[in-house]
Amino acid sequence: LLVGGGWWIWQTQRRARATENALEASYQRAFFDLLKNMENLDTLLGKSLASGSSGQRIMSLTSVWHEAENARANLANMPVGMVNMMRSQQYLAQLGDYCYVLAEKQARGLELEAEEWQQLAQLHEQTREIHAGLREIMAGIGEEGFQWRSFASLSRNKKLTPRAQSIADGFSKLDEKL
Repeated sequence: LLVGGGWWIWQTQRRARATENALEASYQRAFFDLLKNMENLDTLLGKSLASGSSGQRIMSLTSVWHEAENARANLANMPVGMVNMMRSQQYLAQLGDYCYVLAEKQARGLELEAEEWQQLAQLHEQTREIHAGLREIMAGIGEEGFQWRSFASLSRNKKLTPRAQSIADGFSKLDEKL
C-alpha cells in the first residue's frame, strides 16, 4: 500500500511538472512568435512604403493584415493578463484593418492619397517602436531562471519577482506608448 501510494504521488508530481513545462513552452513560443510577427510587420510596412508597384503594395498590405492578426493571437496567448494590453490589441486590429482597406483601394485601381501615405509611415514608425520594446523585454527574459509562469503568482495574490515585475512594466510601457 505504501509503495503504491508513493508511486501514485510520484506519477502525479511528474505529470504536474510535465504540464507546467508544456505551459511554459507555449508562453515562450507565443512571445517569440509575437516578436517575429512584429519584425515581419516592420518589414512589410517598409516594403509597402517603398514599393513602386501597386501589385507589390497590395501583397505587402494584405500580408500586414495577416501578420497583425497573428500578432494579436500571440499577444492574447501571453501570460500578461494582469497588464492591460487593450491598446496593443486595438493597435494591431486597427493596423491590420487599415492596411486591408488600403490594399482594397489599390486593387480597385485607386491611388493612395498623401494623408494615407503619411498615416502608413506613422504606423510603420510605431511598429518599429513596439518591435524595439519587445527586443528590450527579450533581453530581460534571456537571463537564466526566468519563467513566464511567474506571472501566474499574481492570481494567487503573491508579489512578482523583480525580473518578472520588470517584464510586466516593459509590457505596460509598450501599451502606454500606443
